[in-house]
Amino acid sequence: MQKGRGHMELIDLDKLMDLWVEYYPKLDDEDRALSPLRAVHFLAPEKITVSILRSPNCLH
Repeated sequence: MQKGRGHMELIDLDKLMDLWVEYYPKLDDEDRALSPLRAVHFLAPEKITVSILRSPNCLH
C-alpha cells in the first residue's frame, strides 16, 4: 500500500465553478457522462456592475 500526502483546499462556489469550467472539457467521455452539462447561452446587458453580482442578498 502506498501512502502519500494529498492536497486539500477549502474553496468557495466561485472557485469551484472556475475549476469546473477549466477541467470539465479535459475529462474523458466516461467521466463526463457522470455529470453531464449543457451550455446555456443568453444575451447579457450592455453594462453591468460588479456590485450587483456580489450583492450580499445574492444567493450563489
